[in-house]
Amino acid sequence: MSPIPVRIFASRRLSPGQLLVSAPLARALGLKSGTPATVRLGSGAVAGLLRVFAAPGLTLGLWPAAAAALRLPVPVLLWARPGATGGCPAIDLGPVVGILAAQYHNTYRLFVGMARRRGVLAYLFAPADVVWDERVVLGRSLHRGGWVRRPFPFPQVVFDRSIGIGPPETIAGFLEQLRAHGCTVFNGDLGDKWRMYQHLASYPQLRRHLPETVLLESWDTVRAMLSRWGVVYLKPAAGFMGLGVLRVAAAGPGVVRIASSANFGARVVPEAALAGQLGQWQAYGKWMVQQGLDLVRVGGRVCDVRVLALKDGRARWRVAGMTVRRARPGSVVSNLHRGGTVLPFQAFACRVPRRRGAAPLGVELRRLVKRILPAVDAIAPRAGDVGVDIGVDRDGRLWIIEVNTKPGRSGRLANPAVYSLPMEYARYLAGFGPASPARGVPPRPGTEGSGKESTALERIPEV
Repeated sequence: MSPIPVRIFASRRLSPGQLLVSAPLARALGLKSGTPATVRLGSGAVAGLLRVFAAPGLTLGLWPAAAAALRLPVPVLLWARPGATGGCPAIDLGPVVGILAAQYHNTYRLFVGMARRRGVLAYLFAPADVVWDERVVLGRSLHRGGWVRRPFPFPQVVFDRSIGIGPPETIAGFLEQLRAHGCTVFNGDLGDKWRMYQHLASYPQLRRHLPETVLLESWDTVRAMLSRWGVVYLKPAAGFMGLGVLRVAAAGPGVVRIASSANFGARVVPEAALAGQLGQWQAYGKWMVQQGLDLVRVGGRVCDVRVLALKDGRARWRVAGMTVRRARPGSVVSNLHRGGTVLPFQAFACRVPRRRGAAPLGVELRRLVKRILPAVDAIAPRAGDVGVDIGVDRDGRLWIIEVNTKPGRSGRLANPAVYSLPMEYARYLAGFGPASPARGVPPRPGTEGSGKESTALERIPEV
């Protein structure tokens, strides 16, 4: 049977060893009053005697010590499915989702709040919060509007949002340790930008949308690319948030004009001076040289489009949103972290040249992203939260600039799906999905295939 939503509470009026289940829940799970049963959550379990009581709704009551043993922050809404242990019935609860992150801004408030509304127990944690021998996590969740730290059950699923937590090798080892303890991890790294470029370039249908990119070997690499394109970008293969990007343009014999993502404004320098810096940069990792693009500008500032693609409660990709980002004056990148701003889509689209009979720009962007996503699945089957950066040049041609996991959010609830869909995918991975509309309730017009999760229609009891 499909999992069902259950409201769980603890009461001092219940004697130790007493499991209180409402009559509708007993019927749904095939439970009988007076029989022994076990309640399981992750690696925790408590056993007791079932007592069925006449009450509406799907409700499970525990004695306080049982809730504490399961590390449950009662009252709480979770999903239940029938199980068995030692010949006795069991109630399996979940999902428990650990969000691996070290930031506590509004984006994470919305992730945790949306999870709570959908019957997902979600909390934030870092590697130092895991108590391995007890299989407990000292995670952080919301209580009365603020973050509080408390013991939580070991996660069944980990949503990897590990930005700035530690060195990539350390985080990779930590995630492997979590997998060895039975956790399903989703949304890990796609590899560095060079690996991703090579992977996308292996797909003929994507190749024409990729700017020429080569690995930096010496100044000769830059010189050769400048002779072809006039403008190139130097990028660290392991870079993120627009950090470390350098725009280099030919400016005359022996000189180039450079501008970086760290400083606004350009300056002319001798080629030899820049060439002398390359060896120092390469000591810290791989660098790429990428063809410069003549992208559409609004108000003299370069723009690109960030398309957010998310997996839903049935592991299907949904294009959940498109954001036009406009670079700060004088900046070489449009990233919001580097001073870029959001521009209304139509203000951008009306400046993009279109061929007669061509599909609207938004439709073309979605089509390109839907061709990219199978390539993402091929390299990272458990990716579920992906940002695709697309540039549009002055001829209207679409260019794939980058594909990233762990894309940022605005921290506003303009589109709830961008916060709820990762929780639905986590629920699916934990075995408590797929989500489906409540029986007899037709979908609202306009929600089909729009990226809005189907669970918005589920009749879930309030906690």
